[in-house]
Amino acid sequence: MTHLSDSSIIISPRVIRTLQGLPASERSIVSTAVAQYLFLGIDPKDTLSPYHNMIVAFILDSVRRDTHRHTVA
Repeated sequence: MTHLSDSSIIISPRVIRTLQGLPASERSIVSTAVAQYLFLGIDPKDTLSPYHNMIVAFILDSVRRDTHRHTVA
């Protein structure tokens, strides 16, 4: 995973709905991994299952795209 820049990030309602739509057990794992990556710069890839890595990658990609859309606009 490529780390986001040290500037502002956009966490859209779509990303939040995606996290909220996960089962509680999945939500905790994924949201913790996303927060570790975005706020602490810790890449959780080696600690997650392939399934969780896929979900985290999807969410981080959404954050990247939403952030880019906001900064370009």
